[in-house]
Amino acid sequence: MKLLSVLLVPFALLSWISASHAAQVDFSALSQCTLTCLLNTFAAENCSLTDINCQCKNEQLTAETSACMLSNCTLADSLALGTLQQQVCDVKPQSRASEIVTIHLVLATLAFIAVVLRLLSRYLISKTIYNDDIAMLAAVVFLVPNIIFVGWMSTHGLGKNTWNVSASNVTKIMQLFWVGETFYVLTLLLTKVSLLLFYLRIFPSRRFQIWGKLGLGFVILPATIIMLLQLLQCLPVQYNWDKTIHNPKCINVNALTYAHAGINIAQDFVILALPIPELLHLKLDLQQKIGLIVMFQVGIFACITSIVRLRFLAQFGVNSIDPLYENSDVVIWTSAETNTAIICSCLPAIRALYKTGRHIASEAASGRRTRNENSRRQYGKSSQLQSNDHDPRFVEPRSKAGEVVSLHDMGDTTALVSSPKIGRAV
Repeated sequence: MKLLSVLLVPFALLSWISASHAAQVDFSALSQCTLTCLLNTFAAENCSLTDINCQCKNEQLTAETSACMLSNCTLADSLALGTLQQQVCDVKPQSRASEIVTIHLVLATLAFIAVVLRLLSRYLISKTIYNDDIAMLAAVVFLVPNIIFVGWMSTHGLGKNTWNVSASNVTKIMQLFWVGETFYVLTLLLTKVSLLLFYLRIFPSRRFQIWGKLGLGFVILPATIIMLLQLLQCLPVQYNWDKTIHNPKCINVNALTYAHAGINIAQDFVILALPIPELLHLKLDLQQKIGLIVMFQVGIFACITSIVRLRFLAQFGVNSIDPLYENSDVVIWTSAETNTAIICSCLPAIRALYKTGRHIASEAASGRRTRNENSRRQYGKSSQLQSNDHDPRFVEPRSKAGEVVSLHDMGDTTALVSSPKIGRAV
């Protein structure tokens, strides 16, 4: 995420205010580095030292001061400046931590339920776990660390104003973001691999096998490169969470982030399009074909979440004044992207489980109705036999051996009439 490409600078400009205000604000926490950045950027933007409105609302001034702090000052300096900014510019504390945790847990729970139903479907229907199921299980395994990470980060500062978070927690959050990026890529990769393996299993035509394997290459190769670039985006790697390290070597992290998001969206469209030709060639009526195509296109929801996430990535600036808070939407939509992809990939198996369950329930209900009907018939026949014991017009149904045939054993009327054991129909 872009959060890893910048220092977590919880910054909005602090004014050099009048004496009446100065008594209420403690400037002693500001370092010499911070004061130098403030003076230089104020002069560059022609912002008066007594103009609070300019210093609190001038976005260009904020960006330039933030960039200066990033290049020259420490994280502790930035946190101290942010605390004073909250006092002078009357910034009210904000938090979306509960929202992040709630959405993340709900989506993760739905994803886990979807995978469990998928495995149950395999157990009841095919009695086999396929390669695509194994890939999906691996995707869920790599999803778990990020669930834990988001829970911890939200408890310790994610979703809150950055200047209200301790420097040590900010550093730990940055470390978890850096590690979590790899799990994010792996989860999406394995989810897409699972879906492609599923397609390769159910569409055996030579043409589709070729395209499906090319699709696997299109998914695996870029993801592998992206993971390596993310892990090594800055050298030494400690610079990803410790911006006090001098002379780091970093790639363009913003470009990498956008490239990864764009490739993800392109892969989604390719995977959505792959099964359509095969479905159109099935010997089914038009309505059935449309139904199957719609079922296979539910993955469009995962694609939509990827596009929305890209929109929030674009809004998150390099010199954000409050990244822990402003990054909330990116975290939420990243969770939506991975969990929705897992859920959508499991829907075909869940649909099969649903149809099987309906069939079993229908058969059970039919069996109960048949048994009740046969019981009533047997009871009625027994009464008739008793009343006609001496009636020469009544002839009992008998097998060739002269054995009386049980109506309950014979099932229903149709079976009774057509059974070769019966001497004549009743």
